Amino acid sequence: FFSLSRDIIIIILFGCKYLPCYIKAMSSKHQKGPDLKRFMDKKLKLSLNGNRKVVGTLRGYDPFLNVVLEEASYEKGEGGTEGIGTIVIRGNSIIQFESVDRVTS
Repeated sequence: FFSLSRDIIIIILFGCKYLPCYIKAMSSKHQKGPDLKRFMDKKLKLSLNGNRKVVGTLRGYDPFLNVVLEEASYEKGEGGTEGIGTIVIRGNSIIQFESVDRVTS
């Protein structure tokens, strides 16, 4: 889940004494990722595009809201569930997060 801009790659390849300053300036322009620390190791219910729902334990995430769910299950339309194990869900397909477990702030 990591990409570099062309400018950063050129600086890294050719070396630059200003590299730390350039990266610091660049990172301050970009918005930080989501703060999901308080949801780590909690059971979540995710609503996805296409009217799909997945329930699982949050094990990881990144700035793009891609998430890793462990012990996940897919909720079928007729009320049943199907276990799908550990999965990675792309962030732009997530519509809503819902905590099944109690979350303390």
